[in-house]
Amino acid sequence: GEAMSLADRIAVMRAGEVEQAGEPGILYNSPANSFVAEFLGGASLIDCHLDGSGRVVAWSGVSLPVPAGFPVPPAGPVVLAIKPEGVSFAEGGEKGVVQALVRSREYAGFTTAFTLLAGDRVLKALVVSTPATAGIVPGENVFFRVDWRHCSLYRERR
Repeated sequence: GEAMSLADRIAVMRAGEVEQAGEPGILYNSPANSFVAEFLGGASLIDCHLDGSGRVVAWSGVSLPVPAGFPVPPAGPVVLAIKPEGVSFAEGGEKGVVQALVRSREYAGFTTAFTLLAGDRVLKALVVSTPATAGIVPGENVFFRVDWRHCSLYRERR
């Protein structure tokens, strides 16, 4: 947190090796690998499968369309990194939404953090607190959408 706000350049290290170095905003918005995405952005890492068209990721009965032009690795097993701010609640029946079970809710004033279970994968959501989000409680089924500007796809976990 402090390094991100004070430094002109930062380095993310693991086991004595530099994973990525550069301007904080670049590292946050374009993490080089899943480790950096999780470490800096708090991203949820979802092991999934990218179909042959490169346009759909799927896991345990969940399918999520990948927008045209989004950079994708080769088809097969991939890791989807979704930052918490890239998850928002939606209405069921909308195109590209996913159903999930709310596992936890943590109100923090301006924002509310949720832990969701989509299929058999856990992901985090961080949303602006509103009267609508105040009514979402653990044990409830909800629908969410993903803002792909807050996502990355990787060939493997690092």
